[in-house]
Amino acid sequence: MFCEKCFNDSVEKRGPRCPSCDTPIPRKRAKDFSIPENKRKEYEQLKQVQQYCLDFFMELVSQCCFSPIAPENPTDDFYKALLGIVTDTAHEDYKNLFPFEEDYTHGCPIARSVLLQLLLEYNPIEVQKKLQEYQNYVKKTFGSEYITDDQELTLLCIKSLEDGLHKTRAKKECIDDELNFGIQCLNDALTLLTDGDHFKEYQDNLSVEFMQCIANVRFGMCFAVDIFHQYYCFGSDKRNQLPRVTKEKLEELHKSIQDIIGKGVLKEPHQFFVKQFVRRFGFPYLSELGKLAQFKWLNLEKTETFDGFVVCGKEYTTLRAKWIFTTASFTENDLVEDLEKDESKTIFNKIASSLVFYRHIASDSSNTTALGHKDLFCSHQKTQKLLSHVFNDGYFVTAVIFNPREPKTANSIAAVVVQWISVLETRIDSSLFAPFKDILLQTANAKEMYWPTMDDNILDIVVDATAGTTDTWWKCPNGHDYFVQNCGRQVVGDVQKCFCGAEIGGKSYNVAKEGNVKIEKSGTELTKTGHVLDHPNARSTDPVPQRDLSPFSNCIIRFLVNATCVWIASSNNKAACQMLFDVTLTSEPIELHQLLNYFWHHLELDIQTLRRATQHSFDDCILLLHTIVHNMLRGNYETIIDFDIKLLSRKDRQCWENKFNQIVIKPNIEVQTEKGKDYLIDQHIERGRQLIIEDSNLDHRALLQMVYETVPITSNSIMPHLWIYRPLITIDHVSLSLEKDTESADLRILRQFLKQVKLLEALACLPDIIRLQQFLYEMCHLRIDETEVDQSLEEYIRKGLMRTHKQQKLLAQAENLCTAWNKVKNELPSLMSVAVPKECISVEMSLKQPLEFFIPMRQGKGVCSLALTSYLAKLQNDFIDFSWEKLKVKSIRGKRHIPSHKIQDCHMISFKDQLSHVIFSHCKYSLKAGHGADIKYDFPALEKHILDRFVRGRPLITCDIPLVSYRSDVLDAVIFRQIRRNIPQENLPQREKAVILNDLQKTQRVQQCIDTVNVALGFIQHTRSNSQLLMKRFMSSLKMEGKLPKLVEERCELRHAISLWRLVNVEQAKQITNGNEDPFPNINDVFKERLDDKLKEVLQIALGTYDMDQFLEVFYEFIVTQVKSRREYEADDELIEAYIDVCDYFDLERITSFAEKFPKEFSLKHVTEIWKYAVKYQREQIAKQL
Repeated sequence: MFCEKCFNDSVEKRGPRCPSCDTPIPRKRAKDFSIPENKRKEYEQLKQVQQYCLDFFMELVSQCCFSPIAPENPTDDFYKALLGIVTDTAHEDYKNLFPFEEDYTHGCPIARSVLLQLLLEYNPIEVQKKLQEYQNYVKKTFGSEYITDDQELTLLCIKSLEDGLHKTRAKKECIDDELNFGIQCLNDALTLLTDGDHFKEYQDNLSVEFMQCIANVRFGMCFAVDIFHQYYCFGSDKRNQLPRVTKEKLEELHKSIQDIIGKGVLKEPHQFFVKQFVRRFGFPYLSELGKLAQFKWLNLEKTETFDGFVVCGKEYTTLRAKWIFTTASFTENDLVEDLEKDESKTIFNKIASSLVFYRHIASDSSNTTALGHKDLFCSHQKTQKLLSHVFNDGYFVTAVIFNPREPKTANSIAAVVVQWISVLETRIDSSLFAPFKDILLQTANAKEMYWPTMDDNILDIVVDATAGTTDTWWKCPNGHDYFVQNCGRQVVGDVQKCFCGAEIGGKSYNVAKEGNVKIEKSGTELTKTGHVLDHPNARSTDPVPQRDLSPFSNCIIRFLVNATCVWIASSNNKAACQMLFDVTLTSEPIELHQLLNYFWHHLELDIQTLRRATQHSFDDCILLLHTIVHNMLRGNYETIIDFDIKLLSRKDRQCWENKFNQIVIKPNIEVQTEKGKDYLIDQHIERGRQLIIEDSNLDHRALLQMVYETVPITSNSIMPHLWIYRPLITIDHVSLSLEKDTESADLRILRQFLKQVKLLEALACLPDIIRLQQFLYEMCHLRIDETEVDQSLEEYIRKGLMRTHKQQKLLAQAENLCTAWNKVKNELPSLMSVAVPKECISVEMSLKQPLEFFIPMRQGKGVCSLALTSYLAKLQNDFIDFSWEKLKVKSIRGKRHIPSHKIQDCHMISFKDQLSHVIFSHCKYSLKAGHGADIKYDFPALEKHILDRFVRGRPLITCDIPLVSYRSDVLDAVIFRQIRRNIPQENLPQREKAVILNDLQKTQRVQQCIDTVNVALGFIQHTRSNSQLLMKRFMSSLKMEGKLPKLVEERCELRHAISLWRLVNVEQAKQITNGNEDPFPNINDVFKERLDDKLKEVLQIALGTYDMDQFLEVFYEFIVTQVKSRREYEADDELIEAYIDVCDYFDLERITSFAEKFPKEFSLKHVTEIWKYAVKYQREQIAKQL
């Protein structure tokens, strides 16, 4: 043993040789050293310190040099120094390429990989040049053989180049740009691949050109797999809807792939394409692709559907061999005799008998190599009768009617359905399987049962939380829920309209308006029973937890529920189908004949969700399901049931889910060992793959071995190692790895972050959304009406009187709003503060949508813009609060609030283009030839990094979004009440009124004055300025100088705003009335009932007791701001009572002695005719005086 100093001295003098025996020391020398036990702790501490230093170094480089917010690009000297860390040409002994001397304590090259990727993003040409210089240096110093043997660094460079291409693709904005980029990469590679001599030279030297070529081919193949799966495998409808130019680019991509495989000097790309397609999606999709005429060159005729039942063990394979693959000497009588044996009546043999009959006799799913004597038993009634008694009550598996959309996948999914029903029949008496029994048999309990994995109504939880208070919950006439706080009783004007347009509220604090129903706080469940997943088209495939179930467990149990429904819907039992139809709740009604397609579509979505949850292909997920269902035969499921197994309450459902998950599902996912939990999913899939390979014929076996890489690579050449399947490091991959990590159970912040990461991505758009909303408020508030918002936002911006650069900025902000909406729209129904109309949730937002979608409002489609901003602010606030709670920070001293109109990019939890660097810097993997990619993550360090980088210091957001009102909306009692409370109002002196009216009549600007005053009132409601502020100064602050007549601006103050509005509007209404026209065109006709002669006489007497100017002005305000919103059934309400209620609640000026002297014979239906008669009465009185 030598001390470090002596060893280093020896290396400096003699090179990397042993100081004792002069034996050359391998470059990876640290792995040959052993650490004494007494130094182990110090060694581990050293490694930890070095890891911290490495993390800091990578954070410094990525944040300060290559971040989008970096102050400036790094200098050339600094850039060359960073590249030197990767190539390390400064040291003759060619150390392990880390930025610290004690490099050998780090066994993975990820730091170099991330740094190389960052450098490639910064200046790819310079990086490739430097890498070539490095290759030349090593070749000159160590010899050509050293380059050939240095396979790990070559793989690292190719991986970095390939990942860089994937990142570039992710930044493309449309499919056409992606196709252009993919085609370019393939064509660049094709240039070298078709030049055999140059390619051989580059390959021998492992030059940069060779590495770039391989990276281009790998990326191009991965890209083509994605595109072909999306537009060719069951996606002809999508392809047909594409523009002509895009279709041409698809054909060009197809030709590029064909040229790479057919004209290139390498045969590996063909195998890599097949391997990538199967590992990503599965054999059924590859087989479907191979059927297309333009893909015949793939030579996929030998692709077949595997028999997933082989995971059921020797009982199945033995019976299959005897019944199907045996010689013709095995007769029908032999089969009958075989079935009657006692050993054939065991549970496993019963299941195996049914599965063999289903797959190879009754179903069309058998492949041609397994047909055997398929037709031998089809007409033998005795055989079918025997098989029908495999189960107690004749539940014999025959066939499932397949969905015609995806027949290849349908066969595989249907096989799992059949196996599940077969197993369920053996467990039919087990109390733990009772809910599935109720669904299968469609018992009376199925309709009353809360079905497993179905969603809860969030309102149930909220209503329970408000129990014991005076707050109340109500449903509007259209079934939407709303909340009444404080006393819990409704009153006119408190909330006048639901977002759907239905009128809500009440009268005199007691009587709810017609159609509004109170929701009791206890004893009523809002969560629906039965199957409530709604239409599959509206369902997400994101793996999400459900109550106490993990995403994986939730997905498996939901699959079993939907599989049971598919079985019923495919049967000929019309009564059972009708009962299933009755418990299937959808927002859009479906027909009985659509039931099978409905549940089949849900089953396909369950498989897609499982694929995302496990990060495995369709084939792997089918094998996993076969294994889990088969294992249900082996378990002992006798347990104590301490809840109502009928699941008649949400609590019972949750208890059953937990019990079923713990006893049935979880043992298939994980097992407890001495070292902790061991996850079994990958083991199940690997075992299933191996069984499939062993069960296949020789040709198909070779294909499977190639796809799943089960045969070790023995060649010393680097070429076979270049085409190993490597999963991309994605958020889904990180989430799955975290789920499997037994030591990361306490990392709740990281789990929550990964769970919400796709939603949190939208937070980066919030500053631009706020700026766009502020612009639209300034341009639209009280300046436009409902008839003007049908034009698209893009059209509105481009028509605006603004410069081109301003237009581009606004369009970019609008694009961010669309991006954020499309990311989070499915989460908006959970937002309690703003209710988004259901029809808007499905809208795919784009610049072509009407302007109304983008204007923040409380009603109509403008609710979408308001709800989006509110949700994003809540999303950030909730995550910050969650993080502080989990960190057990009791003090809120570190928290700060910021109003939404002041937020900048630096205030947001934003990680655009930065998260991948953070993940890579805490990812450890090996790229050893022949071993693929062994990927591991340092989750504690990753959580700390995410907190420090993206969360700490971020403020809580207070929403203060200015809401746009239409011009007509200003005539609203709530707005007038707000104005009166902010700025006490007074009437204009009579002399000033006369002067103003005289001036307006001379200049003929009455209508202009009305429009301008309406706009001004909308702004006055939000101000608390000095009541004596002149209208001239206020209009100047709104940049509306000169909009009002000069006389009005100089004589009126803010305290006269409502008086001025009444003055000009009443004057115009008088002129209309005198012209025998209707001054109230927007008032419902039920409030325009004509007065008979008797009522006119009574009214004339009453009018003689009032100040007519005050009466006409106040009564006009009452009609325009109140009566217009009344419902028809209120027309018979007493006028005096309705008027007094409004005066009390909305601070409306009281007409002197109105309550005491006005006749009680009048009701609201007479209100407009009363005003018109009062105008006539005043005109006659003035004429008499003259």
